[in-house]
Amino acid sequence: MIEQRNLTSHVYDESEIKEILDKKDIYQEAFAKLKETGQGLAEA
Repeated sequence: MIEQRNLTSHVYDESEIKEILDKKDIYQEAFAKLKETGQGLAEA
C-alpha cells in the first residue's frame, strides 16, 4: 500500500495510475478495518 502511495506521488503514466485506482476499494476496506480495530482498542 505504501509503495502504491509513493507511485501516486511520482507517476505520470496513465496505465500505472489506472492500476492504482483499480485497487482503491481494497485500500478503503483495509483502512476501514484498521479504524475499527483502533476504535476497539481505544474502548478496551
